[in-house]
Amino acid sequence: MTLRQKTLLIISLTLLSLLMALYVSLSTIWLNGFAKIESQLIHSNVERVTDALANDLIELNSTARDWAGWDDTYIFVKDGNQNYIQTNLGDSAIANLRLNVMLFINKAGRIIYGKGLDLQQKVAVPVPDSLRQYLATNPRLLQHQVADSSYTGMVMLPEGPLLVASQPVVNSDRTSSIAGTLILGHFLNADQVKRFSQLTHLAIAVYPFQDARLPSDFQAVKRQLKNQTSNSQTKSQSLTLVRTLSNNRIAGYTLLKDIEGQPGLLLRVDIPRDIYQQGQQGLRYLVGAILAGSLVFGIVTLLLLEKSVLSPLARFVTTVRQIRASSNLSGRLLIRSRDELSRLGIAINQLLATLQQSQLQLSESEDRYRSVVNNVKEVIFQTDTSGIWIFLNPAWTDITGFSIEQSLGRPCRKFIHPEDQLYHSKQFQQLMEGKTQDTRYEIRYQTHNGEYRWFEVHSRITFEECSAKAGTAGTLNDITARKLAEIAEHKKTQQLEQTLQELRQTQAQLIQSEKMSSLGQLVAGIAHEINNPISFVYGNIEYANKYIHDLLHLMHSYQENYPNPPPILQAEIAEVDLEFLMDDLPDLLKSMKVGAERIREIVLSLRNFSRLDESEIKAVDLHEGIDSTLLILKHRLKPNERQPEIQIIKDYGNLPLVECYPGQLNQVFMNLLANAIDALEEVTSKRQEVKEKLTTSERREQNEESSFSPTIWIRTEVVEKEARVTLDSNLSVANDDLRLKSDRNAVSNKHNPATPNSLDASASDLAKTDGVKERSLTHVVIRIADNGSGMTEAVRTHLFDPFFTTKPIGKGT
Repeated sequence: MTLRQKTLLIISLTLLSLLMALYVSLSTIWLNGFAKIESQLIHSNVERVTDALANDLIELNSTARDWAGWDDTYIFVKDGNQNYIQTNLGDSAIANLRLNVMLFINKAGRIIYGKGLDLQQKVAVPVPDSLRQYLATNPRLLQHQVADSSYTGMVMLPEGPLLVASQPVVNSDRTSSIAGTLILGHFLNADQVKRFSQLTHLAIAVYPFQDARLPSDFQAVKRQLKNQTSNSQTKSQSLTLVRTLSNNRIAGYTLLKDIEGQPGLLLRVDIPRDIYQQGQQGLRYLVGAILAGSLVFGIVTLLLLEKSVLSPLARFVTTVRQIRASSNLSGRLLIRSRDELSRLGIAINQLLATLQQSQLQLSESEDRYRSVVNNVKEVIFQTDTSGIWIFLNPAWTDITGFSIEQSLGRPCRKFIHPEDQLYHSKQFQQLMEGKTQDTRYEIRYQTHNGEYRWFEVHSRITFEECSAKAGTAGTLNDITARKLAEIAEHKKTQQLEQTLQELRQTQAQLIQSEKMSSLGQLVAGIAHEINNPISFVYGNIEYANKYIHDLLHLMHSYQENYPNPPPILQAEIAEVDLEFLMDDLPDLLKSMKVGAERIREIVLSLRNFSRLDESEIKAVDLHEGIDSTLLILKHRLKPNERQPEIQIIKDYGNLPLVECYPGQLNQVFMNLLANAIDALEEVTSKRQEVKEKLTTSERREQNEESSFSPTIWIRTEVVEKEARVTLDSNLSVANDDLRLKSDRNAVSNKHNPATPNSLDASASDLAKTDGVKERSLTHVVIRIADNGSGMTEAVRTHLFDPFFTTKPIGKGT
């Protein structure tokens, strides 16, 4: 017998006996029992998941019932009021209910309000059009006949399976007629599947039944589940198929139907095969026991094989080790016999010849790889575990200018921009700690000439043969051109944002103008309401004065003719102090008349200032508008304990009527005069603070040297057509230009308006006014100046910028 035959006979008899014993004992008694228990467990786990889905639908239906049976919802479905939406349908409220869709539908089937929500981003999204189409073609969810009716189930949409609950909208007592339908739903997406997996502590996978890209294990059970479900006696019966995924996991599959009773989803629940593996562990113990018993048999077998097999094989092993130690694949085994061992030796010699040929091919392949690496345009690198370069291809020198010799052995972070070194260190640390297998990021590397270039770094961790970490390897891709384009695009985006900000400021300015128009209407309305009663009071004061004068004359006549009245009358005269009443009553009427006249002047000024009836352009007297503004601000011109009286010096020219928007122009007068008063108050306050810090003698010297009198000058005039009116020319105001002679009285200086006529910024129209020549008129100029601190040159450059102010927030016009 040959060696092969002897070995085969001995091993075959031994293994055959052992395998027969293991097969009989484990297949019939041991593993079948564990497999049955494992199948029962997977059935139970599938039922747990389906019960969790059912409970989720019950909870969803309960929420829908609470909302649908609410008086506010009942009213909202009927009238669609916005208060209900703002109060109850905020994003946070819907997110707390874990809802993706909320539909309010009236009895006619029209959607009163629909809201969609992305639960991941917590932002509102449109209601899927596919759901609207489904409700239009499948109105079952809207067909409620009684108040306790409800529908729950799963609707298959292109966006994914949607768990829905439909409830009729009734009042809180559920005694009213059905006003419509409330539909709530949330998608059975990956987040929901993850939630169910956490609730049941099971690994769950769900796929649409009609998905063409089903995994292979789902495709294998799809047809079988469909056939078994269609053959089952009840539509609601849930069938479970058990399949083994691998030696370590087993899975159960079931079919979930949609609300129409059609196949909707394929559900898989897989668990570790702990029970079966426990059986396998027992099997290993049993096999170990059998092998231990077979050890004696093996020793005897080895002794028998030593002489005929093992000794020749040992010589072969020694020769092969020598060839490996010398790395000389040209060595060969010495063949002495012609049995199976000699054939083995011949095969080994042939293997050595093949390895020798493969070594030559490998050397050629390495040369080709080296050529590719040296000529590729991307930088290919390797580092050790501390981040030191250990390999760089020539592209590194081509791009950065650093030679490979001066770069190898140095830390790569030495070539990185200082601002990017920390970020690079974090990425490198994550690779070394095993938090990620590869990483991709963008940083700047320094070139030999001192410049920096942008590189996209793609690196992976490398391992040694013993599975220890060797370092990193990857590529550097020069993306400097792309980065420069991104920077240019960013600058353009900033310019667009600046333009948008300017548009918003313009919008705010328009809104402010509208507010001022409304304020003018309010002021004019108040002036109108006050004018009527005060006219009545003022008109009757004259009659009251006449009547009282007659009564006083009668009293004087009575006293002259009856100097001694009765004692009772004398007592009453003494009690009321008749002489005082007769002396004080005329003075009292005079003060009442003065007060009424003051109120009439204020009302007239308010009407002139607001110009409610002059919303369009019309010809007005500018002096009248200025005087009305001064009257409104009169309380700020009066002296007080902190400042003296502010003098107003007016030098009015012979102006024609001017076509303008009176209300807006009066607001300009108000702003200019109020700002002038603010400036004078600021100067007076500062002088007062300085004065309080001085000694008595210093105060006396300062009073002798100078005395400050806050003054505002107002001048109006008509300028010639050829004159160019600008802020820096004709409108430039100096104190000498506006101060009037000392003999002019600021209070009694009255203006003489021109003959009423219109002015349309042309010399011919202006010529129609009295005392004005046609060829010399084109502009009316109003100058307002004060002797405050004035404006700096920096403030003057921003004089006409919208919303520019030097005053604190909440103060100023």
